[in-house]
Amino acid sequence: MVEIENRNPLLNVENLSAGYSDHNIIRNISLDIFQGEIVGVFGHNGSGKSTFFKSVIGLLKNKRGIIRFNDQEIMSGNISDNIKLGIGIVPQNNNIFPNLSVYECLQIASLKKEQFLIEQIISDFPILKDKQNQKAGSLSGGEQQILALAMTLQLDPKILLLDEPTAGLSPNMAKTVMELIENLNKNFNKTIIIIEQNVFSALAVVERAIIFRHGKVVFDHHSSKLKKAKNLWDYF
Repeated sequence: MVEIENRNPLLNVENLSAGYSDHNIIRNISLDIFQGEIVGVFGHNGSGKSTFFKSVIGLLKNKRGIIRFNDQEIMSGNISDNIKLGIGIVPQNNNIFPNLSVYECLQIASLKKEQFLIEQIISDFPILKDKQNQKAGSLSGGEQQILALAMTLQLDPKILLLDEPTAGLSPNMAKTVMELIENLNKNFNKTIIIIEQNVFSALAVVERAIIFRHGKVVFDHHSSKLKKAKNLWDYF
C-alpha cells in the first residue's frame, strides 16, 4: 500500500470483498487513495477493476468490508447519496445523451450546481466550443469522452473515476484525452483513478500504478517502478 506524508486518505478501502450473487470478484482488498493523486488501475478482463469502481459508488449489494470516502462510509444501494459526497464517475459507455446537443448535455449536468457556468466549462474544453450546438451522438468517440468528462466536472467532484477513457480511440485522440486528464490533475488538483487497458498510454500520466489479478491487488507502487520493469507483463 502506498502512503503519502501520513495524510488521511480521501478514499479508504478496508478488507473489501465484492461481486455478484454468491460469487466474489474481488477479495480482501485494502488500499488508500490520497488527495491530488492520479492513479492507474490495470489488469486483465475479469481481474476486478470494474467491480472495484462499482463498489466505490455503492452499486454492488454483495459486499463485505468498509469503504470510506472523505471520512464517510459508502453504503451499498445509496448510489445517488454516495455520488453527492463528491464522487464523479465516467463509465466507458452510455455516458452522454446522444440525441441532445453538447450544450444541452452540459445544461442537464449543471442543473443541481447552477454556480458552475457552462461557458466556463466550455472555455476549459475548447474542443467542445465549436461543437456546442452539435448533437452529442454525432461527435467522435474521443470528443464524446471529453464531453462526458466535462459533464461530470459540472458536479465539482473531489475524485474522478474514469473507466477506460481511451477505449476505441485513435492514438492521437487517446493522447489528447490523456493529456486533458493529466491537466485536470496537475492544474486543478483533481484526484483521479483511471481504469485503462492501454497500460503504456496511462503510465505516461499516472504517478501510481495498481494491478489487479484474480480479484486481488498484486502491485501498488509508484508508476516509475512499472515503467522500469524488464518484463512488465510478469506483473499481470
